[in-house]
Amino acid sequence: MKIVLLSLTLLLMGCNSKVEINVGSSVELTKWNETENTKGLIKYIKDSATEGHENYVPPIDRIAVFDNDGTLWSEQPFYYPVQALLDFYKEIIVIKHKKGISSVDTILKNGVHKASKKDLVFVLKTIQSGTTNEEFEQFVKLWLTTKKHKKFEKLYYKMTYAPMTELLNILKENDYEVFMVTGGETQFARVLNRISYQLPEQNIIGTTFSKKVIEEDGQMKVIRTNDDFFLNDKEGKIVSIVEKIGKVPTIAFGNSDGDFAMLKYTKLNSKYKTYAAVIRHDDEPREFLYDRETHVGKLDKVLDESSKYGIEIISMKKDFKILFE
Repeated sequence: MKIVLLSLTLLLMGCNSKVEINVGSSVELTKWNETENTKGLIKYIKDSATEGHENYVPPIDRIAVFDNDGTLWSEQPFYYPVQALLDFYKEIIVIKHKKGISSVDTILKNGVHKASKKDLVFVLKTIQSGTTNEEFEQFVKLWLTTKKHKKFEKLYYKMTYAPMTELLNILKENDYEVFMVTGGETQFARVLNRISYQLPEQNIIGTTFSKKVIEEDGQMKVIRTNDDFFLNDKEGKIVSIVEKIGKVPTIAFGNSDGDFAMLKYTKLNSKYKTYAAVIRHDDEPREFLYDRETHVGKLDKVLDESSKYGIEIISMKKDFKILFE
């Protein structure tokens, strides 16, 4: 009888071990409303981190990519990295170094919002040329922590969306490697990241300006030039992911047509079940109302084709319990 009981116990233990499921860390999004979108997001994270589940993703392949402007923090009425660069020109180049550039001044006088794409690129390349990364980063840190958004009267570094920063932390707790893949300038994004997101420095991927290296004062200094630049937007984001991450993401978030290529890449190229979504700015009382008719963060093609690619539409108004903290 003892032998029979022992055999039965071992058999049951063996059966249990075959169906055992190891669940990842808890997933609780307290800054999101309890909507179908939120439930779907939570389910995906849980399933992908649960060993034995059909949608399980091994930790080594858990890659999440996020746009920044309009996705992790606000972007209206004009992209904040561009605003900071223009202030850098006025306060550092013109006032401190007394090196105003007439061609740039003419474009700025007519209004940067009215500038053509060609003129805007010229301005951005020209006004940062000749500065070091260190000088620019010092200014950006000061800018983020002293300048305020006119509408909200909040310091710029506090313009991050509380539900999204919570999501970043939940993903990290569930062994996701999280990357920022932004159209904003890389060094600007890294300074913001140190204050607000705390992702690894190497996980910040953005637009880059050409640079040269000189030896000066016993150091090798990296100097920005106006020779060229790489705009990390649209299909350029896929190129950056391929070259700097080397794996197809399993989670991707954006907010505009500029992120569409990255979202499609995540849905079409991964061997795993993936999750891709755009943040829709439909909450004017708390933030801004814009999608198809805007020059900043235009969301048009994604709205038309989201169902075709299985891209989720996250509503700020319905899905976010709070916006800022």
